[in-house]
Amino acid sequence: MILNLNGVPSKRPPKGGEVSFWHVSLHGWCMIQDDLAYDVEAACLGIHNELPGAVFGDKSIYTQLLPTMPQLVYLGGLNSESQMSCKAFERALSELVRLPYLNHFLYLNDVARLVSAIQLCDVEIGRMLGEFYRNLNLENHWPPPGVQLEDGVCWTSSASVTSLISTMNFIFIRMHSLLDYLTKLFHEIEHLATDFTVYPRLSSSKVLFGARKKLTVNGTVGTLFESCGLIDEVELVRNMVIHDGFLDDVPKLYVASRDGAIVEKFLLMPDRVDGHLVKFKNRSLWYSGEDKINLRLPKLVLEFRARLIATLGVAWGNLHEVAEARAAAVGER
Repeated sequence: MILNLNGVPSKRPPKGGEVSFWHVSLHGWCMIQDDLAYDVEAACLGIHNELPGAVFGDKSIYTQLLPTMPQLVYLGGLNSESQMSCKAFERALSELVRLPYLNHFLYLNDVARLVSAIQLCDVEIGRMLGEFYRNLNLENHWPPPGVQLEDGVCWTSSASVTSLISTMNFIFIRMHSLLDYLTKLFHEIEHLATDFTVYPRLSSSKVLFGARKKLTVNGTVGTLFESCGLIDEVELVRNMVIHDGFLDDVPKLYVASRDGAIVEKFLLMPDRVDGHLVKFKNRSLWYSGEDKINLRLPKLVLEFRARLIATLGVAWGNLHEVAEARAAAVGER
């Protein structure tokens, strides 16, 4: 079974290389074509591997002392596998105060968590993209039981349609989450802690994508910090979903039928100009462009991932420079 962009499943992938999906055990519905997910993961792993050298100045210190660190260092307050309370964590740290490089390890795990969050957001985007097309292709949206399928185009609204649109909304929300996490990561790299006499706070804890103009990476061509239509759309849809709630007055899926069979299903996006909704007085939901988001959502995600990979590459390079500078400083002591 192949899931297609037009919402009509088939036995074979479409001709011409159009994006389609198949079911992969343990992963759900995945893009048949290269979805760039492994490239994102590889870039994140590179950053993870570079972090110890940047924080410690000498990666061998990290390697030697890692086995001596208690689990609370990398689980406490970060993972549900640790059932330790906040107060118990504070007491434990006061008892471990003489542990060599304790604050380095605590801070390292906090920064690494930003990278892990980027990995998780990207995985969720991939899985929700597959779920979106599973719903679009396989759910019985129309006609309801006992209703004759007639030729033409109609719209339907149901629990499955609400779920379909909510899944799409989640994809845009997660893409914007990635913009926030990337901003935090770059800010942290540019302001990496140097004083470990106390447990350092993350300098990026209150930083979001809106603060990107303060970063050296801002405006870099090919990254997610370059102003472009993709970023405009992600911000627009995310803000509409979060603040306004809906992309239409009623959650709608359009269904086109011909000769007694469904030939297409589609969702419409409102008209936009220069990253903003077309507005007249109080009205901003116009659909004259017949923008079928289901036909271009994978392309949008792939462009986002390509820019994500480039952005992570810049972060990796910046972190490597920090690691080399700190290693040199350690060598001069």
